[in-house]
Parts: sequence; C-alpha cells; structure tokens
Amino acid sequence: MCIEAGCNAVYGGLKRWNARMNAQNFSVDEYKRLLAYSHHHGVKFYMTLNTLFKDDELKDIVKLFSDKDFIKPDAVIAADLGLISVISKKFPDVNIHASTQFGATSIHDINFLKNFNVKRVILARELTLHEIKEIRSRSDIQLEVFVYGSQCICFSGQCLWGGLTQERSGNRGRCSAPCRDFYECNGKIGHFLYHRDSNASRIVKVLEKCGIDSIKIEGRFRDSEQIASVVAALRTAIDNPLSGTNEKSSAGGDTYIGYLGDSIPVNGALSMLNPRTSLVQINDLECGSHDITAVIKSHNDITIN
Repeated sequence: MCIEAGCNAVYGGLKRWNARMNAQNFSVDEYKRLLAYSHHHGVKFYMTLNTLFKDDELKDIVKLFSDKDFIKPDAVIAADLGLISVISKKFPDVNIHASTQFGATSIHDINFLKNFNVKRVILARELTLHEIKEIRSRSDIQLEVFVYGSQCICFSGQCLWGGLTQERSGNRGRCSAPCRDFYECNGKIGHFLYHRDSNASRIVKVLEKCGIDSIKIEGRFRDSEQIASVVAALRTAIDNPLSGTNEKSSAGGDTYIGYLGDSIPVNGALSMLNPRTSLVQINDLECGSHDITAVIKSHNDITIN
C-alpha cells in the first residue's frame, strides 16, 4: 500500500535485530520477496538493524550477509557502532544509514560517522529546526528527518526506563513504553509523559529548503491504511509547488510547534511538572524533501506476483 501511495523507499526488519521486535517482521525468504517486489516498482528497501548488538549477533549478521544466496538491501539502518564498523569493513558495498537510535545530535556526530563510510544520517528526533539547519549548513552527508510518528520521552536511543523497570530495553528492540502508562501527579491521574505524535503532512517545503535529502515516516505498529494515507498526503504536498512555502501555520498564522518548531512536544506533562512551561500540541510541523521513506509492516501488506 505504501509503495502504491508514492514513497521512494520502504524500511523493515527481519525477525531479529531490529528496534521493533514486537512487530510482525520478516523471515529471510519474505525479505527476499519484498526486496524483489520493491525493486520491481522502482522503490528501494532499507533493512533495519537498529538495536545494540552483542558479539554472537554480530557474527550472525556477518554470516547472513556472506551467504552467496543472500541479496543485500539498498541500505542498512544501523544504530550500534560495532555493527556499523563491521559492515563498513567487511561489506563496503553496503550503504549504511545511521539510525535515529544512534542519536546523532551534532555536527561532531556527523563527522564521526563519516569515518565509518556512513552515507546517510537519520537525525535524532529531538533536534529543533534551527539545529537541523545548522547541521545541514556544515555537512554534505545525506540527512533524513522523521516527520510523522511518535516522540520519545528520552533522546533517541538513550532510554533506560523499560530495561531498568521491566527488563525490556527499547535499545534492544523491546520497548514496553512505560512513559505511556497512567501516572499520578498533584492529585491527578493521566498520561502525563505521553507525547503527542508528530505530523508534518500539511507543510513539506521548509526542510526541503534546508537541503534535507529525505523525510521519514514511522509506523510498524500503525495501521497500514493510515501509513499509506500519510504517504499519499506527503507525496501530494511534495509534488505541489504551491504547498507549504513558509513556516507559518495555515490555521491562525502561528509558527509551528514541536521540536521542528523549536518547542517541546509534550501533552499534559510539563504544565504540572514544570509550571513555567505551557502545554503544546503538535498538529503540523515544517517539513519537506525530495524523497519519502515509508515503513512496510509485514509481507501481508503487499502482493507478490
């Protein structure tokens, strides 16, 4: 559905080694069919290997990628520095995209990753639009930015909450989302740490002006039709030269809010935990790009001929 809706690339994970281990991921055979299907439609496929890796797991990846019958993806999305180093040395023909889970937040992170032959950096979701512009102005590496999906209570790839309290680490692909539970604060009960999802479907030109190479959609736990509708909306907005040419909201003329609008995207939390901070709600963020990278949830979402 996402391919038909107009994305330029899709990403997904095998049944091991990715940041959404609770999602319906692919077997190796299913991955091969999906890769062929994507390429048949002129769409790239990026394999998510975006968790922290242990030694035995690194050996498994090397074995898989060394198999003569294995067809390598158009890129791997990696967060673990050991994995990035291994792929760079042993499989120099494989494009490496540094995952948002790596947590690249500065030009120094970008320059460091370039030493490992990283071709694209998916920036931390917590960067503001101002910070993204600064990084873009100081680097020629490909940059990708999330414009639709969840916002984490912690910086990308740095959450220890679930691992410490429930032995389910988000850094190992088993996030239990304790930040989305009910909590009591000042006598009230609510989802005080549950961020509003980001949604940049209306405005698509600002990041394009910044020189961002790709915008990215999150969604392995989302309904396939929802993801496809977001892809279609972004495709239409990107292809329409008259859409989203400024950084003002179409509703009331206010500047957009959320990280991309240099605000904190929290719903219901900070007004109680920090009285000096007002509540904000993300509805529309600045965005824009030449490419869209969408997510394929499972092999059941496509038809293999």
